[in-house]
Amino acid sequence: ALTALQARHPAVGDVRGLGAMQAIEIVTPAAGAADAASAQQIVDRCRTRGLLLLKSGTYKNVIRLLPPLTTPPAELERGLAILAGACAEVFA
Repeated sequence: ALTALQARHPAVGDVRGLGAMQAIEIVTPAAGAADAASAQQIVDRCRTRGLLLLKSGTYKNVIRLLPPLTTPPAELERGLAILAGACAEVFA
């Protein structure tokens, strides 16, 4: 789902992670520079919809996801839908 998000939005510069811990890096599409402001907007919009995310990275432009291993698939899909909706709004 995160690589599909990256394919839809050039501002998602990288998707990386190990196991359940995944991250998306938010960049300016033209220059590829860190975009902490957009990352913060995504985190804020997700929070208002009930999804808590962490920003990390040297430039605070990386959004980290670490759902519990016991997360039901339907809840995981709901969280990913919230993230996708927030990205669509911020990158519009």
